[in-house]
Amino acid sequence: MVKITVGITTLALACSLAIGAHAQLVTTKHLSLPIAATIGTTAMETCKAQGYNVSVHIIGDMGEVLVALRGDNTGPHTMENSMRKAALSACRAPTCRIPPTPAGRTRSSSARPRSVR
Repeated sequence: MVKITVGITTLALACSLAIGAHAQLVTTKHLSLPIAATIGTTAMETCKAQGYNVSVHIIGDMGEVLVALRGDNTGPHTMENSMRKAALSACRAPTCRIPPTPAGRTRSSSARPRSVR
């Protein structure tokens, strides 16, 4: 009788833990291929309309390349540069979390170390 009671209690505890685990699942949103292709072609067309010949990479949330487009009359280096810029922007924190730059300095000048002579 005691073995049956312990078995039922263990089963009930396991079921309650399984129900709690379901509540802890995280849902994420991913770009679909049609949406990523639309974003890439729109970015390329916008840059072309402004007179820039560019290459475009769309990176997924796990760092995978979803879309890679090389523009007309672009150099071979633009594909690698585009991929690096896209990968870097995918892993950066949102701009609202970046601390403000001290007064009188721009972000680019504050990032460069100054040489002392």
